Amino acid sequence: MTKKTTSLPDGVTEEMVTKWKEDFGSNNVKKANLVDKDGVYCKSVVVKVPQRKELSESEKWSFSNPDKSKEILVNACVLSHKEEVKADNQLFFSAWAAINELSPLAKATVEDL
Repeated sequence: MTKKTTSLPDGVTEEMVTKWKEDFGSNNVKKANLVDKDGVYCKSVVVKVPQRKELSESEKWSFSNPDKSKEILVNACVLSHKEEVKADNQLFFSAWAAINELSPLAKATVEDL
């Protein structure tokens, strides 16, 4: 079985990806294709899967300050083009949505005893 390869976002090098994979785990570094509210492609960035601590910190603010909650995840998980993402609302919310898709929330089945 051959591994599917994907093109890197503009400005991202193989060396950068290798370093991020060393830092965060090879399965935790992803390319996110950000889109606007109409689903039109805007930009590709590199993101990482949020870890327990980052999710916990974000959830702590989710009801009292939802903007801060989103900022925590975007700041922690967007690895490339972070300033550009933070400066544009559509990119910011698209990145936040991508990070939420990556959240490692497991599911369970429940049965009667």
